[in-house]
Amino acid sequence: MAKKLVTLIHLDRYVGGALLLAAKIPVIVAGFLLRRDHSLDPKGDILIIKLLGAGSLVIALPNLLELRRRFSDRRICLLTSRNVAGFAHAIKIFDEIHIVETDGFLRLARSMLSAIYRLFGIDTVIDLEPYSRGATLVAALLCARNRLAFFIDEPFWKRRIATHLLFLSHSSAVYEFYDQLFGLLDVFPAERSQVRTHLLDQRDHLARKRGEGRRVSIGPASSELAKERQLTPMGWAYVLSKRFSRSDAVTFEIIGGPTDRSFGDKIAEAIRKAFPSATVINSCGVYNPDEVVLAIESADEFWGIDSLLLHIARALKKTTTSFWGPTAPYLLLRDMSPELDHVFYEKIICSPCVHISAQPPCRGDNICLQRISGVAASRERVPLWLVT
Repeated sequence: MAKKLVTLIHLDRYVGGALLLAAKIPVIVAGFLLRRDHSLDPKGDILIIKLLGAGSLVIALPNLLELRRRFSDRRICLLTSRNVAGFAHAIKIFDEIHIVETDGFLRLARSMLSAIYRLFGIDTVIDLEPYSRGATLVAALLCARNRLAFFIDEPFWKRRIATHLLFLSHSSAVYEFYDQLFGLLDVFPAERSQVRTHLLDQRDHLARKRGEGRRVSIGPASSELAKERQLTPMGWAYVLSKRFSRSDAVTFEIIGGPTDRSFGDKIAEAIRKAFPSATVINSCGVYNPDEVVLAIESADEFWGIDSLLLHIARALKKTTTSFWGPTAPYLLLRDMSPELDHVFYEKIICSPCVHISAQPPCRGDNICLQRISGVAASRERVPLWLVT
């Protein structure tokens, strides 16, 4: 996990926790004195808090799409980080997107206070950051009438600050808990076909030609939230060789962000060596978020790991092949179908670890994915990871 992200997590846990603790009694007293109406029908604008992980916005897209339809007369806002904001704009749900800067403590504090000033008094906050204490504090400082949130292990930090607090379990699918939370507002998930139509209707003016021959989109890179989810370049050549032959005249297009360009070059080189008849294109950093959606839609199928791009491909009802280990497919993939979803998951003793442990125990030695991708023997013993 990147050092900057670890620092942000520690700031949220310790500084955010201390501030949340200091705010708890004043919030409880204010709630007792004001005796506000906490009925769940929104009486004003709605704020979604999702600071990290754009993939979660896609998982929640069926809920968000129906929220937009049901409350079309309300302003729906998003509070997020700059890394998530680009795709948040692309899904065309939010009327306003407020960005929290994460490059340095002072910029973080200044941007957060600015967002609180602009959003102060908003009616309903939906907090999709179950681990974050800072997000709970922000919802309280906004003086929102209703503050909906999750807790995972200890409800103490959020109890009596969130007005509606739901338990989120690591052993069940996250989208089921999203359904519960949005269901409090009588918002139930849109059909998968409606999500696909919404994504493509926004982009009619950017229609892209499919081209000749078979085209495969590859999404190999994860966000900073656990690079342990990634296969190696040689791993990609290995898993693709299980489906395609060296003589196949197929086009492989590698898709990712600007920071994935170097990683994409290494994967492209490995694929070219394994498939001399194939055309390999490294498009990392080439497309904006709207164009990413169209690039995936124009492909015949998508191959990837647990990432934003996989969730986009599934929302578009593409045939997908995905590889799992640090995260578990049954926790994240809604409406899995054997015809469309070809899932390879290595369940070992420590899997899943991402989203459960702040630091995956292997620290990059992801034996779960190494087994799938041929880097490690399928029966190679799981190492004993000691943290000292």
